[in-house]
Amino acid sequence: GVGVGAFAAGVFHLMMHACFKALLFLCAGAVMHALHGELRMSHMGGLREKMPITTLDDALDQCEQGLATDLGVLTFDDGYADSATLAWPILRELEVPATFFLTTGLLDGTSLWFDRAATALRALRARPDVKSGAWPPALRELGSRASIEECLERLKTLSEAERREAIATLEDTAGTSGQRSPVHRDRLENLYESLRSY
Repeated sequence: GVGVGAFAAGVFHLMMHACFKALLFLCAGAVMHALHGELRMSHMGGLREKMPITTLDDALDQCEQGLATDLGVLTFDDGYADSATLAWPILRELEVPATFFLTTGLLDGTSLWFDRAATALRALRARPDVKSGAWPPALRELGSRASIEECLERLKTLSEAERREAIATLEDTAGTSGQRSPVHRDRLENLYESLRSY
């Protein structure tokens, strides 16, 4: 938000991120407590009996009434279409409730700048014929061996106009203009296996 001049949205995102990060650590502690200090993921199967998953609303209601003991709440805060097209069917099949947080300004299919840049950078990695001289000047000095994370960090330091131009150059060079980011199927397979053993 702040990088594109949307200061209110940036501060809102920062505060929401801080709150959810705090909840993440509280939830991790609750899981460790329910499992009597067990930290190995391979020994966390069967958690459903010890910590049933419920909806966020139900968990908050039970907390307000002082009834909450060990409850699990599954949330997705990415808001990508993959959550609805791939994760949701898995959750529905396994009858696992979840809460999805969406960035409604992106529901039209618009991709975030860092997703577009990462997609273009991945495509460029697969094309050794493209020399780093064809890259945007802001990334050229990093060289073609720089990681995607290093390139994204560099793009963050540019003004909005410079970043837009650099990403357009990346997309034109990579041939990815208008493409959507690839689905991380391995993550979804891990989600499926984790929830089945839960």
